[in-house]
Amino acid sequence: MTRSTQSPPVGDQALIQREHWEHDQSERRSPSHPAVRALFEPRAEFIASLVADAARASVLDVGCGNGFLTVPLEARFERVVGVDYSPAMIAANPAKEKLVGDAMALPFAGKSFDVVVASHLLHHLTAEDRARSVREMARIARRAVVLYEPNRYNPLMFLFGLLQKHERMVLEFSPAHVRGLIRETGFTTCSTRIEGLTTPNLCPAWWGRVTRPLERTPLRVLGFYIRAVATCGERSAA
Repeated sequence: MTRSTQSPPVGDQALIQREHWEHDQSERRSPSHPAVRALFEPRAEFIASLVADAARASVLDVGCGNGFLTVPLEARFERVVGVDYSPAMIAANPAKEKLVGDAMALPFAGKSFDVVVASHLLHHLTAEDRARSVREMARIARRAVVLYEPNRYNPLMFLFGLLQKHERMVLEFSPAHVRGLIRETGFTTCSTRIEGLTTPNLCPAWWGRVTRPLERTPLRVLGFYIRAVATCGERSAA
């Protein structure tokens, strides 16, 4: 029997995602786990580099989960706010500022944060909801929108998408797909990069010590994730 590479219908996928994220997530590691830090500390460092003085800047972490990225961002930015639609994830997140909220209707005024970031969020949303969420992020960001999503061209990530029904929409995510999502909001340019040789909930604690040096070599093109960055000064009049 051949396994389909198509995502389930929109209604089914929304139900799959809701059931998954409302289920007990206690198997998720904490933000302090070495494998988690190996992936997310460099991300936080990169995001801080996008502003002149992160110690005086603000960042919104959309789909913050239990704080994998929120925690290292708090060590670098003056203000960090995490938002997630799952009350369980917000309860587990140690951030000082956090709230339950909808990525498609963020409860903030326009240009409220210097940087808006979403890490591993969009592939859990339907195509229509992805576009709405990115438009909301663009509305709120003063300087940059940063997205991190799985890379379907990584063989292990592709297999993961095939085998896990709540991750099936990973199969839609390529650098071109993510660039398209950003450009739909009016950004005229978007830079993408493949990175990340660690999966935070699966890799052993020592993994990051081996893979971090490899991130500085051509082997990073085998990475599990896509990083996309759009700066807010690069938007069309439309």
